[in-house]
Amino acid sequence: MALALLVALGPSSSAASAAAARHFCYQQTIGQPGRLDIEQLRLELDGERVVGDYRWFPWGKDRRVGRIEGNQPSQGTARVLYRFLQEGQQQQARLTILFNDRQARIRWDKPENSSASSAQPMPAVLLPRKACAEMKPVPSP
Repeated sequence: MALALLVALGPSSSAASAAAARHFCYQQTIGQPGRLDIEQLRLELDGERVVGDYRWFPWGKDRRVGRIEGNQPSQGTARVLYRFLQEGQQQQARLTILFNDRQARIRWDKPENSSASSAQPMPAVLLPRKACAEMKPVPSP
């Protein structure tokens, strides 16, 4: 009886939403075992909405870990606000992420209120795609 009711009503809107969301994971590791720099990006796309996290764990230095939220104005392009913690400071930056089934290019956008003499934004980062289930575990602090 319950199965017949479920079939008659169809999937819930939250189940339909979850089915519509797509996940993309990217990771790069550089260095030798025990001395790895790890950079990870996880994206969840639901229509034009983009959420996820971007984490950088350089060996022997302060990490940068944070959440991203934004939109996807066109397929394969995300414009996001990145809120992160680094060196004990909460910071934020606007990023443009170009992504596909092979890689993601993360570009730090120049702040709108910066002058021409301000320091340049961080260099772009290129991360290869990785199966989300195979992402390297987060290092302990």
